[in-house]
Amino acid sequence: MQNGYASYTCCHCDGSITFPVNGYSMDRIQLPLCRTCQSWYYNLRFKPTPYTKKIYLDLKRRGFRVVIEHFDGHKSVDIVAKDAMVHIEVDGSQHNINGELAIRDLWRTYYSYIDGYFTLRIPNSAVYNDLEQTSRAVSKILEENRKRTRDINKTNLYGIQRRLLMALVRMF
Repeated sequence: MQNGYASYTCCHCDGSITFPVNGYSMDRIQLPLCRTCQSWYYNLRFKPTPYTKKIYLDLKRRGFRVVIEHFDGHKSVDIVAKDAMVHIEVDGSQHNINGELAIRDLWRTYYSYIDGYFTLRIPNSAVYNDLEQTSRAVSKILEENRKRTRDINKTNLYGIQRRLLMALVRMF
């Protein structure tokens, strides 16, 4: 408790926020953001949808280090789990109905894949109908991909170390 107010945590920077700031942010943005991060949010080119916000907050509650509306240098990604190398896109039905948009999404998925990221596309209806089951399934995917990413990094590191050692042995 700070200055007579309960303390809350900003979901973007993990800083401490007071009850009034949290209330203001939740009323207007539907995300618990400190004043600095509220400015960040208002300056976003693309605002997250209510469905994106819901699953983002639930993943944060489950302990995942995720970032909302992340610009990766090419495009804005709804949610990113960097340590698991996963991009999460929460899509409305227009992504299935509009052929041009569906093809654009495929190319976005391809470019993310080239950058080493797995893209997970979640329909709004899954979040709307059963947030708990959706978050649980996404959590399992994030956990598995985090393990796989660690294993790949260890294997690559081991291979690099082995090649360097062999090169040194050949030199002498």
